[in-house]
Amino acid sequence: MAERPQLQAVLATRDARTRLRLYAAAYEDWLTGMLASALPGLKPRASSAL
Repeated sequence: MAERPQLQAVLATRDARTRLRLYAAAYEDWLTGMLASALPGLKPRASSAL
């Protein structure tokens, strides 16, 4: 999972606030993907943090 570009950005960022925001965006994208696979009618939205 560390090879995903968003997570690489999180790991490369030193600022804690920015790192937290990037991590939250990566988690939101992952969760949206999980829900989309469980609920086929769910429409993904653009991440607001990036």
